[in-house]
Amino acid sequence: MIRRNVLIGSVAAIVAAVGLTTAYADFGGSRHGWGGHGLHARLCGPDREAKLEAAITYVRYTLDIRAEQEAPWVALVGAVRDATGKVDAVCAETEGASVQGLDARLDRTEAMLVTGLAVLRDLRPALDAFYAVLDDGQRQQFDALAEHRRG
Repeated sequence: MIRRNVLIGSVAAIVAAVGLTTAYADFGGSRHGWGGHGLHARLCGPDREAKLEAAITYVRYTLDIRAEQEAPWVALVGAVRDATGKVDAVCAETEGASVQGLDARLDRTEAMLVTGLAVLRDLRPALDAFYAVLDDGQRQQFDALAEHRRG
């Protein structure tokens, strides 16, 4: 179950290209510290849309999606694109906000993590439906993409 949840979070990050599941790394282990610039930059970077489209194309190409998998794939991509509205909203709210002091950093980090959780919850049904139609080889490739999402 834990591996499945990690996979879901990781795949959402790959497909959405917003780095939602990398929050923990920035949160506790990054050189940027708690709520530092790393998490915000990953979620709100100016090239987020280009990364999203590149990730969608890459996943589609890597998995070689077949005709019978097209409907769940389109639903997943649609859910990902719909979810970017939530990310855009939190980016707009936090853009330019002071991150000086612990309270400000925690507020910004909390807003991003709450949004990330909401996005994952929105994506999960579409992701589960898509994952269910993949064959074993595609699942293995999808799992590998999730495990190597950072770059």
